[in-house]
Amino acid sequence: MYEVPAGNDQFELEVTPPFGNEQITVYASTSPTGDLNLKNAGSVYLVTTAPKDIEIRTRGIAIKKKSTSQASASSPKRLTEFAESKIELQTEP
Repeated sequence: MYEVPAGNDQFELEVTPPFGNEQITVYASTSPTGDLNLKNAGSVYLVTTAPKDIEIRTRGIAIKKKSTSQASASSPKRLTEFAESKIELQTEP
């Protein structure tokens, strides 16, 4: 289990008006996550890409021909790990 923010993170979450229903989505990856629009928010990034477009920009499989050097290489490539988690909550003053 992970805690956001964790004790060693250099940010905190602050509840501000307007109060009501909120959704927090966390994306984590061991490699760059694709063509997302990001805004530097200190020690983290705020994703400014529309939520409906994130899945399209971060996932995809295509078939392509291997180059000669790739076809003869025997060492496997490192896999990328990706996780997405959402929580819905209600904020109040």
